Amino acid sequence: MKIRIQIAALLFAAVAFADQPVEATRKNIKALQGLPESQLFLAMNFISDSLGVHCDYCHVKTGDKWEWARDDKPPKATGLRMIQMVLAINKEHFDGNRKLTCYSCHRGSLQVATLAPLPPHDFVKERALIVPRTVPPPADVIARYRSAIGGDAASKVRTIVINAAVAREAGPSTVEIVLKPPDRMLITATSEKGVAKQGLAGTSGWVLSGGKLTVLPAETIAALRNNVANFAAVKFTDDVSRLRNPRIEKAGDREAYAVDVVDNADTTRTYFFDIQTGLLLRRRITTQTMIAPLSEQVDFDDYRDISGVKLPFLIRSSDVASYDTTTRTITAIRTNVAVDDAIFNAP
Repeated sequence: MKIRIQIAALLFAAVAFADQPVEATRKNIKALQGLPESQLFLAMNFISDSLGVHCDYCHVKTGDKWEWARDDKPPKATGLRMIQMVLAINKEHFDGNRKLTCYSCHRGSLQVATLAPLPPHDFVKERALIVPRTVPPPADVIARYRSAIGGDAASKVRTIVINAAVAREAGPSTVEIVLKPPDRMLITATSEKGVAKQGLAGTSGWVLSGGKLTVLPAETIAALRNNVANFAAVKFTDDVSRLRNPRIEKAGDREAYAVDVVDNADTTRTYFFDIQTGLLLRRRITTQTMIAPLSEQVDFDDYRDISGVKLPFLIRSSDVASYDTTTRTITAIRTNVAVDDAIFNAP
């Protein structure tokens, strides 16, 4: 199963253990058989986001306890039928590809729009007015990004120490992040609940909280290494030949060149580079599941010059669960600080 380890009110990582299908870990499963347990709650959050409701619209909560298996509420039966309908449509009409989701029709509302707006648009004339825009080759986009962050100066950053204030639903905290790319990281979080640490050292990871040491399983290390990239000076290190589908999209209110890196049949990483500055605005990882695509997104803003290298002083991470949204407002960054590798190892 997948659990989330909360450290001093700061969610550091999603820790995946033996990822069994939901029918093996839950009672009263009537749909989504075969869905990994690790994807269940995020998939449910995707559905609630799509309909603009909270979990209690369908599920029973007694005091502080959620009774997920109970079928008391009629909307739960309706939701079950809708999930089965979406799965059937994708299977029968899209060769099993996940083209239709709850959001396709609901768009954040229980009511599905059935009327086209009036007066109607003349789409033929509107399309004729669109001026085609040239998208540079991915190699040019990446070359401009590397130049924008400082070129050789950025590539020579060996260590980074970051201090930040963290805001999230579970409560505020402060963190110090010591980074030695590509696979060394120590995060120390301080909140009203105390001090806790998380470390990554190559192929091992650990959490120390409340005096208890937890060694992280091997299957989480790739995700932790992805987190290293969020704080590193150079945030894109893939071979440029892996980039696909260059296009223009919006990242917030800014236009960006978006490019994809396809990791496997279900996982795609998308990078958004500011058209004006060349800097990285957003990094998104999208994982396809049987019912919906699940995205994890990191936004970068407020770039400042630190010893000739442009680094973001605002980093916001989010996924389909609103309580996971985390904003890190950076208060100080030091680069090329002498760091003893021993600090990354488990105590």
